[in-house]
Amino acid sequence: MRTALIAAVVVGFAIAHAEELKWPSDEARALGEQATELHKQAQREKDDKKYQEAHALYQKYLAKYHDLADGDVSYFDAELLFHLQRYEEAAKMYERVITVAPTGKHASEAAYADVVSTKNAAHQPNEAGGKPPCPDMKPCQIPPDIQRLAAAFDRYVAVVPGNKERPTMEYRRARIYYEYQHLAEPAPMFAHIFAVYPDHELATYSANLELDCLAILKRYDQLRALVERIKKSPAMKDATTQQQVREIDAGLKKRGK
Repeated sequence: MRTALIAAVVVGFAIAHAEELKWPSDEARALGEQATELHKQAQREKDDKKYQEAHALYQKYLAKYHDLADGDVSYFDAELLFHLQRYEEAAKMYERVITVAPTGKHASEAAYADVVSTKNAAHQPNEAGGKPPCPDMKPCQIPPDIQRLAAAFDRYVAVVPGNKERPTMEYRRARIYYEYQHLAEPAPMFAHIFAVYPDHELATYSANLELDCLAILKRYDQLRALVERIKKSPAMKDATTQQQVREIDAGLKKRGK
């Protein structure tokens, strides 16, 4: 999990090289360097007032000038806001970085931080109370803040082509739709995880949840095909999965499917 400490370290490194940035004009350079210098002072002195002042200068810069090629100014401001635990605002700035420079030097880190910030800003009563969000097990509305979290996962998957975090991000995205009983959406997501990351610890969970989705949706042809894939997969030999497969297999045969 990304922490404020990690954010501060990243910001400190990035701002240390702010003088190397290609500012669009001398006037822009003056404002940009004023903001980054104040930001560095705030870090050194742990001064929240200076953080606020630096944030105001970043916003002034972004209102007056286009961001730099890699979205540097937005990224510095996002990191500042993350440090201040203003997560909803930070998420918007990280998203801006991804929009400005989806292949830029900050894109992967911004995509990850976008997810963490959005999650921190979201209200997730099912986590807090241990109760499912849809008590009657029928599709229910996904709250706006959880929709924003799903969108943040989408951005991460689009921006970060492959790393050790990606299977987890894909799984957590699918789980949002699963938990709110929107089962048509996560079924192919779980299928992708099972197919692409068969040795990952989440592959078994994904296969089980895809079985569940297809069974509830009564997509028996797809369910039969998945059962056969699981039977042949050397990674799917755990007792729970095999028992579930046997039960589904028996049920399909009983139905003549």
